[in-house]
Parts: sequence; structure tokens; C-alpha cells
Amino acid sequence: MIINNDINSLVQELQTKVILIIDALKYINCPIQIFECRRSPERQAELFKSGYSKTLNSKHLTGSAVDMVVKKNDVWTWDIKNPRILASYKVYATISEWYGCEAGFFWKSFQDCPHIQLKV
Repeated sequence: MIINNDINSLVQELQTKVILIIDALKYINCPIQIFECRRSPERQAELFKSGYSKTLNSKHLTGSAVDMVVKKNDVWTWDIKNPRILASYKVYATISEWYGCEAGFFWKSFQDCPHIQLKV
């Protein structure tokens, strides 16, 4: 499994937004970093098969989505049962939406806290 965390693999519009989002998160000491950017069709199929994705047609395939994850003490965490971790994801999602992205944190059908994408 190859995870691509290269911001340069994102479309230019999202690259610009992600840089602004990261700057805002650093300013408030929110411990979220880029985890995964553009995906190969094989990686997307793997995530779909394992249940971590609900689609084979993710915006990650075109570089129009990114997953950013809480990283504390050099450990990635998705533990949204921890109120502090959940709060970090909410802050990230709110800032992302302020910069014009759609945040998976606010999705009703499938909450995807690390995911943001360009609005359609």
C-alpha cells in the first residue's frame, strides 16, 4: 500500500487552499497534518473493499481531495471517541469550509473527519 502525501499531486486550486488551511492550523497549534493526497485506482479499490471508503469514484483520484489527520507525538490518530481529537477535526473542518472546501466531518451519511475536497 503506497500512501501519497505529496501536496504537489493535488490540483492547483486545492494546493493553494491546503497551504492556507495548514497555516491557520499551525497558528492555533491544531495538530493536523497531510496524510493522503491523490490516490491510484488500486489504492481507492483497496480502501473501498476494506470499508474505509464508500466509493470507487473518490475525488482523491483526480487530486481534488486530501485527507489530513491528527498527529500527536509522531503518531497518527483517527480516534474520534477522544473529545480532544474530535475537537481538532471539527476545527480543521470549520477552517476548511471557511476556505471554500467541503469537509467530510459535516457529512450526514458518512462522517469522514480527515477528508476535505473541492466543492462541486
